Amino acid sequence: MNRKLFLFIVLAVFFFTSRVHAQGGEPPIPSKPGADGYVLDTMGWLDESQEGMINVIARKLDAEGTAQIYVATLDDCGSDKTQYKRDIFAAWKVGDQKTNGGLLILACWYGGDTSRRSIEVRTDEKMQSVVSDALSAKTAEDNFVPAFKENEPGVGLVKMVVAFDKVIRGEKPDANPEIPVVIAISALSILSFVLISIDWKRFRNGEGLGWSRSDGGGSGGEYYGGGDGGGGGDGGGSSTGF
Repeated sequence: MNRKLFLFIVLAVFFFTSRVHAQGGEPPIPSKPGADGYVLDTMGWLDESQEGMINVIARKLDAEGTAQIYVATLDDCGSDKTQYKRDIFAAWKVGDQKTNGGLLILACWYGGDTSRRSIEVRTDEKMQSVVSDALSAKTAEDNFVPAFKENEPGVGLVKMVVAFDKVIRGEKPDANPEIPVVIAISALSILSFVLISIDWKRFRNGEGLGWSRSDGGGSGGEYYGGGDGGGGGDGGGSSTGF
């Protein structure tokens, strides 16, 4: 009798602690989309035509052996979104055996919590050389965020996929190259005029003519967006709140 009671208590404690652990633990890694599918939309943000557009673009890249793009929308991405998207990326084997590797777009909703919800982008090492961390962040900012503000998250996700597809294929986003050339020439002319004016004033003040330059190391360029870091062979990505 005592032995049976002991076993009952042990099983009850085990069952209780297992439930507590499951409720407080990290969410499981979702299953990869089925054959010929590249979208896991658990939030229902994409209508049938939008999901179809993403699948067509992703399927073509995959069939060509160029790259793989997957899109997922989840309510809970755990306490560490960076690690969670890495785990999904690895479990789904995104970009394996592809020329430019793979890219994952992961929308983390968290019940709409503005302090936590974000668009996550994950790239492997090969894709990071094509889509930098900064570019992935800017793509989310320029495409998803404005669409979400218009209550069109599905449109934003499609635009992100279209933008990444163009970058992967090496297409230039500006269809009219003459406009930036004119702007560049005008800007250069204005800059030259300003510099000549400055040097003329220096000459009149007896300081002589010449260019001023800074020797030694510079501070580097300005970086924008929440990148994963990368650069160490592990790929990269970005995190963009909305």
